[in-house]
Amino acid sequence: MKKLLACLLCLLLGVSLLTACQPKMAEIALVMAEGTIDDGTINQEAWAGIAKYCEEKGISNQSFQASENTQTARMDAVSLAVKRGAMLVVCSGASFQDTLVQAAKEFPDVTFLGLDCSIPEGSPKNAVGVTFSEVQAGFLAGYAAVENGWTKLGFFSEKKDSQSILYGYGFVQGAQAYAKAKEMPAQSVEIRYAYADKPGNIPENQAIAKEWFQNGAEAIFTIGYELTNGVIAAAEEFGKQVIGADVNWSDASQNVAISAVKHYSQAVQDLIDLSYNEELTGGSTVQRTAAENGIALTMDDSHLKNFTRKAYDNLVIALADDVSGMAADLVNTPAEDGSIGASGIVLSEVKVIE
Repeated sequence: MKKLLACLLCLLLGVSLLTACQPKMAEIALVMAEGTIDDGTINQEAWAGIAKYCEEKGISNQSFQASENTQTARMDAVSLAVKRGAMLVVCSGASFQDTLVQAAKEFPDVTFLGLDCSIPEGSPKNAVGVTFSEVQAGFLAGYAAVENGWTKLGFFSEKKDSQSILYGYGFVQGAQAYAKAKEMPAQSVEIRYAYADKPGNIPENQAIAKEWFQNGAEAIFTIGYELTNGVIAAAEEFGKQVIGADVNWSDASQNVAISAVKHYSQAVQDLIDLSYNEELTGGSTVQRTAAENGIALTMDDSHLKNFTRKAYDNLVIALADDVSGMAADLVNTPAEDGSIGASGIVLSEVKVIE
């Protein structure tokens, strides 16, 4: 009898150990090229959307991080997510631009959503690119900055890719729109405009921000995670302001006046829901604009003293409804060199120094 009980105990223990060693399975997965789910970037926003949706629906979920930001490593991370049971994979960031289509071809029974990715026509039906209107987000930021009373501004971007360029184009056009509406004097708003020669929070980039602040810039609209941290440091030194992009930067410093954000979390929830209801159009790119509440300013954390919630609400409604062509007339095609001079944007009240 004792031997029988001992055998049963060993058997149960063996089963328990085997179960404990089994990898976690998940129906919905987030795959990241770099960073973590709590890094304050697109990753954190995407994960928040997945976690909220899955908690409400009782669906298992898990995050996966590529060992490095290469095509091979990204595909390895995607493959692991699928191996762990993922039927819907959210790919976080523009790094997945090419990975998205390759993954969709390799795993035709899995749905892939690529945040900040656009896919070409003819892409697999189980792949969906998700983009956000940077030009509209930048427009809101530029309009708000000038309505707040600032006439000396800056636009500084870590990269010269299409998303960054469109943020800048929108910022300049927003500043111009408000200045023209208020019949401000010609070239009364000055915007210094630059792309970093080298990415990152490095002394050379901080020096540019410091020079702009020393020469009167009241706020700099900054694109890029590492660069923004550097510009914030410069703003704190000189008592000036920063306008953040992509995500809410308010927790980073009191010197962040406001942020022009993409609503990644809500987009993830909306598109997962469409997918589960079999209403998601695959093989295409979905753009989220002001009309879909895809972009916004962080008014709840705003430090803009002269740009009110009412003014903001009215502006967003006008942009979403395309009143007087406010949205349709925006220049949203990047020039080859990313410059304002080659963009075709018509300026009168605004002067851009490139």
